[in-house]
Amino acid sequence: MSKPYETGLAIAVAGLLIAVNVAFVSSSLGFVHKPKRCLETDHYHYIAMAAAPPGQGSERAREAPFCYRVFVPGLVYLLGLMGLSANAAFYLLTNAFLFAFLLAFYALLRLGGATAPESLVGLVLVALVPGAVRWYEYQYWMPDPPCLVSLTLAVGWARTGRERPLLAMSPVAALVRETYVLILPYVFLRTWRHGSFRPAVLATARLALATLPVLVLLRLAIPASGGVGFVAAAREMVAFRVRHLWENQLYFATLGSFGVLLPLSFLRPTGLVGFVRRQPEDAALVALSYASLAFANNTDRLLAYALPAIVPAALRGMRAFKEVVGMGLLPVAALAVGLQAFFYWRTPFHETGVSIYQPTNLPVTFVMVAFWLGGVALLRRRGPRPIREAI
Repeated sequence: MSKPYETGLAIAVAGLLIAVNVAFVSSSLGFVHKPKRCLETDHYHYIAMAAAPPGQGSERAREAPFCYRVFVPGLVYLLGLMGLSANAAFYLLTNAFLFAFLLAFYALLRLGGATAPESLVGLVLVALVPGAVRWYEYQYWMPDPPCLVSLTLAVGWARTGRERPLLAMSPVAALVRETYVLILPYVFLRTWRHGSFRPAVLATARLALATLPVLVLLRLAIPASGGVGFVAAAREMVAFRVRHLWENQLYFATLGSFGVLLPLSFLRPTGLVGFVRRQPEDAALVALSYASLAFANNTDRLLAYALPAIVPAALRGMRAFKEVVGMGLLPVAALAVGLQAFFYWRTPFHETGVSIYQPTNLPVTFVMVAFWLGGVALLRRRGPRPIREAI
């Protein structure tokens, strides 16, 4: 596959996947639906922020931590000065960044050693993760799409040792959303694993100096009004998740957020142990994404930040299944994508409280567990074979 053809195909597939998500949401709510059609509340903060320059505006616009995520509302404010309505500007920016996110993810997979066909499969699987793409077609006023782009690019650059673009992007990424700081432990562990402790500390310090001062300045420059304290939020969220653990939280934090990506990642018995041992930086990204659930009242949207680590692991599981069973990529990919599409279709989004209280879906659970058990049984029956581990 020639490079121009591969790039063009990735662009076409990414555009088609965005269109699928747009069509799915629009079929229920209409195209560029109004804020009141979204049964959530966070977006009202960003809409209020976009009505004035950063740090100004109504009390809702200055509520923490929303008021510090100035990048997207600031762009919408500027587009408003040019005559574009707020909803149209948010929708345009969200879809542009979601498109960039998918392309960045494709590049990440290719840099990790996945073949072009494998990377396209990974692209489709990511686009069918409801909390990564579809949710932002639904609640399209959110700052997460550019944060997903930034973190995905940062992981790719960290893996290839490209420090200059990483440092150049980080101050801007800090204006988007504080979640970007997940890249700091990633860089530290990645550099330490490939070198020694001192270079890891220095590389992380340089990145921290490009990122953390921006977060501090935002908090000094913008006087916040209201908001729930960090400790109080953690106490409330942990209590809620423990109280509803077996009812829906365990499902939502596993299959309910990732679909087939999870059973694919755990097809091999040594998959988890090997993952932590060989790639501690990716394990840390997953662990810290899960840790964020203790402080925020969303689940799948927060866990989407672990996708740069989880999707490569899922593709390794898919490769192992393909090579051990002796099947081609096409039937295995069709099975994986079909299961992910079933998960996507069965996961509701336009319901009150569904971002935190996603009900356990028994058909999805049954299908995914059956796939995992069958895959593990097949791999064990055929016996161990050497599997190319890159990705």
